[in-house]
Amino acid sequence: MARAAAVGVLAILAGACTAPHPEAPREWIEFGAGVADPTRGAAVDYGDALMVSLGGGYDLNDDPIVASWELGANWSKHELDSGAGDVHLWRVQTGLRARARIEGTPLGVHVRGGLEWRDESSDVVIGVDQWGTYAAAGLDWWYTPFASLGPELLWFHGNEDGLDEVRFALLARLF
Repeated sequence: MARAAAVGVLAILAGACTAPHPEAPREWIEFGAGVADPTRGAAVDYGDALMVSLGGGYDLNDDPIVASWELGANWSKHELDSGAGDVHLWRVQTGLRARARIEGTPLGVHVRGGLEWRDESSDVVIGVDQWGTYAAAGLDWWYTPFASLGPELLWFHGNEDGLDEVRFALLARLF
């Protein structure tokens, strides 16, 4: 039942979508800024922090629903709740993205997911480096045929210690 509903939603979405601009290159770069918040399972006790990100990708097709391979990195500096110092978090991720533009509007949607390497480093505490998985969903406002801007919500789950992290960012993508 759930599978049939998902297929039906995708069919409706595909019918309401438009293909990318015919002159748009398949390569893109993305800049982002937002907030990263570990929600549970962190090896050290720290709260949310500002985050910056840089990524890019390659569109695998030019259909109304575009599939892309992506590679990105982001960084944030978290203060320890104990006041003993800071923890720097580097994250590198790779995965797949699907995006669609809604026909007749400058709006679109995207979902993405894949693998992420997360590195904690500090002079005060020993952080945990680990692999995990991420999943995200976002909205896109296409202000030109070759650029979009919009919010995204991402969830990361660490495979080694069960760390969960939520990230909210504003992303700008340029083709």
